[in-house]
Order: sequence, then structure tokens, then C-alpha cells
Amino acid sequence: MKNNEFKIPDSGINEIVNSIKTNRVRNDVGMSEIINTRAEKLEKLKEILSSLEYRFEIYDEKEMNEVIKLNQKLMAVEHEDKLQRKQTSNPEKVSEENFRKLVEYLDNLDLWAAKFTTDINNDSGVVIRSEEDSLYYMTESGISFRLKKVYLSKTGLKIFVSPQADGVIQLIHEKIYFVGDKGECSEQPVVGYSVFEASSPEFNSMIDSGKIHGDFVSKIKIYEKKNKIFYVEKPDHANSHDGHAVNYIYWNKFEKD
Repeated sequence: MKNNEFKIPDSGINEIVNSIKTNRVRNDVGMSEIINTRAEKLEKLKEILSSLEYRFEIYDEKEMNEVIKLNQKLMAVEHEDKLQRKQTSNPEKVSEENFRKLVEYLDNLDLWAAKFTTDINNDSGVVIRSEEDSLYYMTESGISFRLKKVYLSKTGLKIFVSPQADGVIQLIHEKIYFVGDKGECSEQPVVGYSVFEASSPEFNSMIDSGKIHGDFVSKIKIYEKKNKIFYVEKPDHANSHDGHAVNYIYWNKFEKD
């Protein structure tokens, strides 16, 4: 979600933000009134947050080293796939096989707590599955990684570099959340809940540099109310991704037998 905001139950903030973003403004409300209303809501939010407890995730050095190794593996996979596509008359078939091998590699890592997909073609609220659904993995602490399969035939196993450039291998994100239609928020995948991911500049720099010195304290602030997530505050210049709804969960180690 844009403007460093996740959905907040009954706040009205998201309706205002979405109205401004899409220019779908109600006829009976002027733009200046909407902006003023949003400002008032944000001031109220700040007042509420000042009274709430918050926390930061702490990622231990072992987990971060595993994530850095994964990032290095992904760069090697991209390079190898690019070379192979140049040497064949059927690059799509080559990339499909390399994609299968990459998924097999990811499935065998001890790093993950959950694997799931999101529905890229449907915004109606009805759960639908397709072969091109985006595939996600996440750790127990909330670090996430996505394969955007819809681009596979077009780009091969290319790494995402900017919103203007397609790529199957997406950025590794610092924290993932799942938000329901009424603003309820979960830290584990729930079918029907939409995906939100965020990463701080510090996290991105550490992954890119391949260097970690001790545990990493997340820069993403999590506010809680009545033992539930109420609001997530991203730092300035954070990367973020607003995803579609979860439509299938392969496995989820958060759920206890």
C-alpha cells in the first residue's frame, strides 16, 4: 500500500488515499476536502499510535547469512538461464526447466516457514488458481521472496530491477504481512488476505553487499493493539509491494499440529 500505510480497520484513511491515487473522487466531495480529511485522519492516527506499544523484528545472523546466500544463488541462476537461452532455439522451454529446478532448490531449503501463491488475474474476491500465479516463500520472522511466473516466457529467469522492468525473480523483502478486507492483519498467510511487503534501505544494502555483522534489527515498526497488529510503519525510502490475495497455501509451519 502506498504512503507508508497498511489498512486500518474503520479509519477511513485507505478510502481517501485510494480516491486520490485513482482520481475516483465522489462527486459530492472536493479534492481539497479529501486532502484535508486525510490530514485530519493522519493526525488522529499519530495520536493513537503515540499511546500504543511497538516492536521491531530482530533477524539473527544465521538467518541473514542464509538469505544472503539465497540472493547470490539467484544471481547465478539468472546468469546461467540467460546464457542457455542464447544457445537454444527454444528459450521458453529452457527457462521452464530452470524455473522447475529453482523451485525444487527453494523447496529444499530449511529457511522457509510457508509457501503459497497469490492470484494475479483476479480482483473480484473469488479465489481462483492458475498456472501463472505468483509463488511466495517466507521465513518464520517474515522475510519473503516471490517468483512472478507470469513473466517467465517473456524474460526467462530475469531478476527484477525496477517497476518499469519485468522480472520473474523478485526482490527479497524484509517483512511480509497479510491484510483482510476489513483491515485485519496477520503475519502468516491466510487464503483471501492480500499480500503487503516492505524493505528498508538498510536491509537492501546488506543483502546486496553480502556482508552481515551480527543480528539485524528491522527498521519496520509494528504497532500493536489488544495483542494484534494495528499499524505498520515503514521507514523513509522503503521499497514496498502491494500484492494480490493468497489463493493457495502449500504448507505453513506457523500452524501447530
